[in-house]
Amino acid sequence: MACDTARSSNTDDSETSKRSNETSPFLDAYHDNDVLDEPKPHLKAGNSSFRRMVLSVCGVLFFSSGWFVALFFKYSNDAHCSHMEGRPGGDNWLPPGSPLLEIDRSYHEEWFRPWNFTPSVWNEHPSKGRVDDLWAEKLGVHNHFFMIPLDQGANYDLDPRVHVTLKGVEGKYDGFPVNVEAIHQLHCLDALRRKLYMNRSWYKENWEVMAQFGMEEAHTSHCLDMIRQVITCRADLGVLGWKWVKVRGNSLPDFQRRHQCHNFEAVRDWSAAHQMPKNIQKYEANQSPPPDAIWADAELYHGDIPEGAYKPVDHRSD
Repeated sequence: MACDTARSSNTDDSETSKRSNETSPFLDAYHDNDVLDEPKPHLKAGNSSFRRMVLSVCGVLFFSSGWFVALFFKYSNDAHCSHMEGRPGGDNWLPPGSPLLEIDRSYHEEWFRPWNFTPSVWNEHPSKGRVDDLWAEKLGVHNHFFMIPLDQGANYDLDPRVHVTLKGVEGKYDGFPVNVEAIHQLHCLDALRRKLYMNRSWYKENWEVMAQFGMEEAHTSHCLDMIRQVITCRADLGVLGWKWVKVRGNSLPDFQRRHQCHNFEAVRDWSAAHQMPKNIQKYEANQSPPPDAIWADAELYHGDIPEGAYKPVDHRSD
């Protein structure tokens, strides 16, 4: 998911500039010279052999425990990433040859934007003709599907009996049409932006909307719930303080906090470079479910959506 962030090098705020030169306290808080001095045991000079043996054993134990701790945290982090990314094994366990391994997943430091009374460029009024292009170009909300090879489907919990596969797509291998989770989440956030009270009237008059109101309402509800699930799944433990500000009440919330972020631009650019042709419909029309297809319950898809929304056709034969 892309955050509305401002890198410390792009702000004129002196405090932020100072902060940008600091190292994250959570990554580099402990150094060798930070260890408290402790009383050293006194050994007699005559026991040099015994002293060397003790030091050797302690060194081995210290080295081994260090590796154990490192491996423990690596395993814990991999398990956490697996949960966060929604893919079996997380980034570190992507199968050899996975197309997703090409994406830069390194971390970098960013400061989130401070809260103020200036409207965000990400919610500029659409009548100015810039905000939709911004979301498309900078956030990739219109990036299309890409393909996971058929022989790698199991690594992503994709089953050809359950999930749609496409064959014969020009310039692509046969596989599962999928989208990057972060891109879909931004698509949903963009959909919610268009529904904000200051935007919705303009989009209703000037934007192509879904023909059926019920489907439009269902889509908006889905997007809201998707963002809710992402936020509660990740359950960010960062803390937000308050700053002394000469306003009524003498304080305002401090949202300008330091974060370790993935390289979203790498995700956006990769998904754009590997997306399928826009005319995917012509390939979908030539595909059919396999004889052993496992059909999802159609009630799952239309049991709770508003009246007037579409109801999928049950393709199962009598």
